[in-house]
Amino acid sequence: MVSKACLIVALLALVVAAECNLVDDLGVGLTHFDDNTCITGHCVSTDEEFLLDSFSSEATRRHLAQKRYISYNALKANSVPCSRRGHSYYDCRPQRANPYRRGCSVITHCYRFTN
Repeated sequence: MVSKACLIVALLALVVAAECNLVDDLGVGLTHFDDNTCITGHCVSTDEEFLLDSFSSEATRRHLAQKRYISYNALKANSVPCSRRGHSYYDCRPQRANPYRRGCSVITHCYRFTN
């Protein structure tokens, strides 16, 4: 049973390798992998891969720009959204730690009786 599974895996690896092999320009049959990349059975040169990566990152950038919660400043290259250490990216402006302040009343037990 184990030998059958190993045989199937070996055949599958052989098929994937055969799909990805590139024939030399002279037709000699030499394969080279120095400037080509095979991803999911599709062989792409490094120049084409760079173009695909740049287009996909541009599309990703446009998609993120359409969202409401990411600003254009956050999409700029080489910029830090909040330069203040330890602060959240979403709330970078200096504020008080707890801005909520309730009034003093009988219910909160801080009301003084002055009678």
